[in-house]
Amino acid sequence: RSPFGDLRPVPKHLREPRADPPDAVGDPPNIIEPQPPSHTAPRPENVDVHRKAVALEALCARFLPTVRKHCFGEKTAREYVKRCAAYFHDCRSFLPRTDPLYNIAYAFSSNVGLNLGTVEVNGIPYYPINEEGSIGVGRIANVPFGSWGGGYSENLGVRDYWSQTMEVGANWYEGKYGYKSGWSVPLVQSLGVEGDTHALVSVPIKQGDLGKPIGVDVGGGVGPYYQQNQHVGVDYMNGQVGTNFGVGVPFAGVGVNTGVGVSFPSINDIVG
Repeated sequence: RSPFGDLRPVPKHLREPRADPPDAVGDPPNIIEPQPPSHTAPRPENVDVHRKAVALEALCARFLPTVRKHCFGEKTAREYVKRCAAYFHDCRSFLPRTDPLYNIAYAFSSNVGLNLGTVEVNGIPYYPINEEGSIGVGRIANVPFGSWGGGYSENLGVRDYWSQTMEVGANWYEGKYGYKSGWSVPLVQSLGVEGDTHALVSVPIKQGDLGKPIGVDVGGGVGPYYQQNQHVGVDYMNGQVGTNFGVGVPFAGVGVNTGVGVSFPSINDIVG
C-alpha cells in the first residue's frame, strides 16, 4: 500500500467512461485570459464591488473608439497624452492581450516617479498671484520604460514663476534617440514666454523601414516667435547626403529653408 492509496491500475470494466471533448461552442474560457467583470458572477460578499467594476467596464467600452483614434503610444499628440494615460490607468485591465492597445496601455503606464524635493507654503495673505496664496519649489523626476524603450525626464520649477524640463529617451522599436529641454514662465506662458532645444537621431530599424535614410535634427526656439532646425539626412542605400536649415516665425506664418545635397557611391551601386 502506498501512502497515497492503492496505485494499482483500475480494471477496464470499472473505469468511468471519458467525457467527449467539448465542441467549439462549449469550450471552457481561456484560463490565461482573465474574464471581464461582465462575464463573471460575483461572490455574495463582493456584489457592490462587482457592480462598480461592471459600470467602469461599460464606461471604458464607451470611450474605447475615441481612444483608438487618438492614443498611439509615443506618437500620441501632446494634447491627448494625459487623457490617454488616465484612460489606460483605469481601463487597461479590461483590454484583451490580443488588442493592439494592450501593449500601448502598459507602455504608457510603466514608469517610476521620483520626488527629489518639494517645498510649498500656503495661505500667504493678500497674495495676488493665485487663489490659494501659495508658492512652492519642486524638483520631480520620471523614469518611463516599456516595450517601446526607456528614458528619463526631470522638471524643476517655482510655482507661477518658472518651469524647466529636461527629457532624454530612446525608442528602439522606432529607432529614435533624442534629447529635449525647455523652459517657461507659467504666469505669462499664454503670451509665448517659453522656449526649447532638441536633438534627435533617427535610425530606421523596424521591419519595412530598414534601409531608409538616417536623420539627425538639432534645433530650438522661443514660443511662437522664433523656431529653427538643422536637419542632416544620410541615404546610404542610394548614396545621398543632404542638409537643410530652416528658420521660422510661426506667429507670423513665415519661414525660410535652405539646403545642400551631395551624392556618393551607394550600397546599391556597390552591390549592383
